[in-house]
Amino acid sequence: MAGSLKKVGIGADDLTMESDESYPLSTWSRQGSLGTITGLTKMPHVLMTHRASINARYYNSGALTDVTIQAAIDAIGSSDRTIYLEPGTWVLSADITGTDNIYFEFEPGAILQPAAGITFTAYSPENIIASPRQQIIDTTNNSTDPIAFTVASGFAYPNWLIENATPGTTDMKNAFQILDGLGVPVKLLPETYLSTGTITPTASMFGTPNLSIIQHNPTADDTNCITVSSVDDITISGITVKNEETGAGDYYTLRAFYVENSDNVTIENCQAIGAWNSNRQADWVGPTNTDSPMIYNGFVLDIGTTNSTVRGCYAEKNYVAYRHEDNNDCTITGNKS
Repeated sequence: MAGSLKKVGIGADDLTMESDESYPLSTWSRQGSLGTITGLTKMPHVLMTHRASINARYYNSGALTDVTIQAAIDAIGSSDRTIYLEPGTWVLSADITGTDNIYFEFEPGAILQPAAGITFTAYSPENIIASPRQQIIDTTNNSTDPIAFTVASGFAYPNWLIENATPGTTDMKNAFQILDGLGVPVKLLPETYLSTGTITPTASMFGTPNLSIIQHNPTADDTNCITVSSVDDITISGITVKNEETGAGDYYTLRAFYVENSDNVTIENCQAIGAWNSNRQADWVGPTNTDSPMIYNGFVLDIGTTNSTVRGCYAEKNYVAYRHEDNNDCTITGNKS
């Protein structure tokens, strides 16, 4: 044990800072602007988890590359450690895989940039220490599978993949498409996410009711917003889908929430909010024969879906708010429109 820090204002317990043979305390001066160990005016990076942290830049002459991160992983071995990544773009030319004992802490501004076909794999979302709003992956060179997880423990966030710089105008479609293939629960923050495509989750999605909004602006008619297809045992909760476009060139959402060929799917505390668009009346007739709804179906449990439910949801300005096709043991209950 190299020393201890008092938890001021947190509690009476000591916060301990460990060092080990791979990163002794005397080397903390290598982290920028810290000075020597005898003249510190700012403490080195210390985690509140009581888990020892090592700065990846201690290795490979501090280059922001996969070689540096891999060297830190190799030095850790089976110890329970956190690899601290300083701000900057870390270029990955080879796959990086963390095991269950390795955590990655991203200082704000630290971003991994995997090359085409290269993947950064953390053991689980819980092995990533970063703000839910913080971008940690640059998808410029790999927009298909830049990140992966070994187990589905914890939550992944779309903001980790694309900075939602201007909520409602930054297209987050690609972030959702990457998350769709990971098989881990996804959490949306209480903000608006623009999506021009279809989200096809393979694990549960959670949001804050009324506040986690997917603004669906499709690039063609007959496009779903969220489609659960051939996926079992998941929950979609607290998410609002909106298509309130009223222009002549705007496209409608075919279904806000759609489930097919799936078992034990729950959609709860969600909303499907559309708009009446008089500019689309010439293209297809809405329920009043004057305006066309920008969401055709709000919630649909389609053929092949079993043991599933839509409950506590709300639909507004949809052509058909709720629909199910005589599915086995499916219920649509406690909803409003």
